[in-house]
Amino acid sequence: MEVPVLRFLSRQRRMTGAALFLGFAGLVLSACGSTSGTSSGGAANSSGVAADGVDVATAQSAVDAARALPKYMPLSTGGPINKSADLKNKVVYIIKYADFPYNQAEAQAEVDAFKLAGVKTKVVAGDGTPESWGAGIGAAVAAHADAVNLMGMDPGLVAPQVKAAQQAGLIVTSSNSWGTTTEMPPPISQGGVSGTWGANGKLYIDVAVATAKGSINAIVVHSSDIGGNDHAQENEFKAELAKICSACDVTYVDQPVAKWSELAQPVAAALVKHPDTNWIIPFYDSMIPFIQSGINQSGVNASSIKMVSGNGSAEILQMIKPGSPVVGDVGGGVTWMGAAVATNIMRQLGGGKPVIYELLPRLFDETNVADVGSPPSYTAGFGDREAWLGEIKAILK
Repeated sequence: MEVPVLRFLSRQRRMTGAALFLGFAGLVLSACGSTSGTSSGGAANSSGVAADGVDVATAQSAVDAARALPKYMPLSTGGPINKSADLKNKVVYIIKYADFPYNQAEAQAEVDAFKLAGVKTKVVAGDGTPESWGAGIGAAVAAHADAVNLMGMDPGLVAPQVKAAQQAGLIVTSSNSWGTTTEMPPPISQGGVSGTWGANGKLYIDVAVATAKGSINAIVVHSSDIGGNDHAQENEFKAELAKICSACDVTYVDQPVAKWSELAQPVAAALVKHPDTNWIIPFYDSMIPFIQSGINQSGVNASSIKMVSGNGSAEILQMIKPGSPVVGDVGGGVTWMGAAVATNIMRQLGGGKPVIYELLPRLFDETNVADVGSPPSYTAGFGDREAWLGEIKAILK
């Protein structure tokens, strides 16, 4: 059965409401774009803007800047940690979105940072569903824990459990679950670490346009059930698309996290529908192996398809090499994020105020992927892990 994929003229109509729900295995598809786009774009003038409205110069400038090592907020932001506040008898539950390697790396970074003050930790693996996250929060309350960090999930999807934990006296924080520091995700009010999701979404179109040196025909694969971080990526992607490539032709495929293993079929269907596709842009790089299966099933010329994604997963970073379809991957520095999460919670356990730390993105491509090591490591490519642990030690007073 073919999955219907819809396209609209971006210059005449832009999708701004809820996604279109189509009745095929729960798959949700929505789209905007321009049927006037070509795979190569028009000839560029001296300013870098092509005749068809593609701003390659702006895209390239953004790519160049994003390759640099991020300069994170000092962990001392918010003041010292009161280590005399009986921290060794405190217990923190760390609830993972799912048991992905990326989540495992952040959880370990949190555990390592909490150990500096003797704080005990319990890591709970979610399965990508609010039910599993809610169960983890409930377990923390039942165990009389002191704090919970929700890793990568939309706290609004477990609002009742979060409120119950707060009412029981637990500190509840969030990491990597929303796109900017300007707004805490409800019902969280006790700080955390913002994600890079909005910046990721913008960079995806920048990388594609800069690499193609013109307009592209793309399939974007995302998961709206994730909530805030998915929406941030989609919003910023569309804003940058409208800004630098009105000639780009884009189709959106929305697949729930629980059905990522089934991505091959909708991706193959979209490629059969649009054989001129030359870019596939998954918002989460863990989708890539399933997408590759879909490319193979579609029968299209795979050599013409390139990919850029986000999350900086080690197993995907190792795919960035000459001749690979994976051109770039945007990561967020999970070891720094874990250190920032622990710093924020320990400060509050000692009587201090919550802080919102800002995670910053780094784009990895052929020019700098060697920075993550060979084979790639989650602890490399974003700065000195030991230096961050040293920052925490310095503010334990």
